Amino acid sequence: MWKPCSCACLDPAAGLHACLTQFLDRVGDLGVGISRDFLVPMAA
Repeated sequence: MWKPCSCACLDPAAGLHACLTQFLDRVGDLGVGISRDFLVPMAA
């Protein structure tokens, strides 16, 4: 499920690594949601 941004990028002290890690986690969550909602399970 989509969540509003609480991105580490908004905190300059957090650094680029934290920002990119959080971004990639959110992209992964989005992909899981798309798979669950729109793709047909293999067993079907």
